[in-house]
Amino acid sequence: MHETFSGNIKGFYYINLLSMKKEEYRQALHETITREGVISGIYNYCDRWCEQCDFTKKCALAIREEFMKENNTDLSEGLKLIFEVTNDMLMAEMKRLGIEFDPDAELPGEYDPGELCCELKQRSFGYGLNIMQWLKNFNPPGAAGGPVSDALDVVGHYSLTIGAKTARAIPYIEPNEFLEDDNIGSAKVALLSIDKSLKAWILLFEAFPCYELKILGWMKELSWLRDSLESVFPNARSFARPGFDE
Repeated sequence: MHETFSGNIKGFYYINLLSMKKEEYRQALHETITREGVISGIYNYCDRWCEQCDFTKKCALAIREEFMKENNTDLSEGLKLIFEVTNDMLMAEMKRLGIEFDPDAELPGEYDPGELCCELKQRSFGYGLNIMQWLKNFNPPGAAGGPVSDALDVVGHYSLTIGAKTARAIPYIEPNEFLEDDNIGSAKVALLSIDKSLKAWILLFEAFPCYELKILGWMKELSWLRDSLESVFPNARSFARPGFDE
């Protein structure tokens, strides 16, 4: 059974987010991130399926989102405060490290990651949109509950995750050491999402022979995405994600 949030939440959760001042939220955010058991950066390399995750109590992002949900926090107002405080913390850290910020500085020039990477982005998003459209109109008898329903949930959830993580993996500015881990880690999440999707499609292929040609086409597309990602990021599968691969 996956861990769930309990009512005896401390610190960050007791404070009404909308009534907070920036300094109060900054302190609460720091307490959440640094509390014992929270794994730093675990949310950067997850598949965003919190309901299926064993690490929600160790994830600062999941903790904050659950708090907002339980307190009926207006999302736009909550996000505004979060972004303002995050920006202030970032600027303070840059100052501590001696990094000067020039708001008028010229942005990095456009980076060309290559034809294969551009095609990866396009086809991964295209796959996701096609699957979501198909699922919207797909309601076969006997699909409610059981392994078939679970498989449909899997292909639905990961259909957009694959495109999002593939896009995050592909550099948009000249690659550097800071971005490299994020690129490779994101590619790993995309690959794992493809693996799970392929496994689910095999079950659906057997369950719905009338759709076998369509399903085979999507499995072929996923196989191309997997092979292409592995060629661009040959070390992705060996990347150790915080928490998940430790």
